[in-house]
Amino acid sequence: MILQPTIDLSSLPIDTRGLIGYWDSLAGGANKGIPWRDLTGNGLDATITDIAVTDDVAVRPGDGFSITNGFDHAQIADSPWLDINNALTIAMSVYQDGGVARGLFQRDSGASLGVYECHLNNGQLRFILNANTGSAYLQSSSTLPSNTWSFISCTYDKSLGSANMKAYINGVQDATTVNYSTAIADASQGADIGQYAKSNNAENCKIDFVTLWNRAINLAEHQSLFEQIHVPLHGRP
Repeated sequence: MILQPTIDLSSLPIDTRGLIGYWDSLAGGANKGIPWRDLTGNGLDATITDIAVTDDVAVRPGDGFSITNGFDHAQIADSPWLDINNALTIAMSVYQDGGVARGLFQRDSGASLGVYECHLNNGQLRFILNANTGSAYLQSSSTLPSNTWSFISCTYDKSLGSANMKAYINGVQDATTVNYSTAIADASQGADIGQYAKSNNAENCKIDFVTLWNRAINLAEHQSLFEQIHVPLHGRP
């Protein structure tokens, strides 16, 4: 069943059916006392968590979620909205430094890795499903440019006969695809923006314009989000 957002998201340039969560710095700032609001109205507000207790972790309007050390992340409480089984998109703008193990988004499973997640490793995008129960793993052939903003989308559509895990980077489909025929498992541990494996964060990076869907957006939709939202906000890589 396609669930509907509860507020008007007409500013997005694609069909918003299946949009589960939407976090955008232009909607306002956030810090340890002010959550990063989920703009769909589905209640998936993200609490800024900073175990190291620095003062500079925050979401700044127009500048994204700045992650300054290995503990900063934004935590989303568990919700049935996060149980996405047969089709999925995780998309976001990211400014990355080319470092190892930069966490972007993870649906927590209670173990180190998530039931769905994406992260960066030396600038390559990794997309993983059911990490602890017979996982599927995609690593992009291309590398995101360092020290600049990029836009990425990771998609899964179980209904496709083949090549149903895909990655899009800056308006282009990556050459690597994976075929996976198992539904994504449910979980009960919430989700994290800017973290995976409970400790690998997007240190020295920034994250913005994060969207989570229970359908797989296509290349044309990725390109529309890239050209009409990402580029005006963060420029062309």
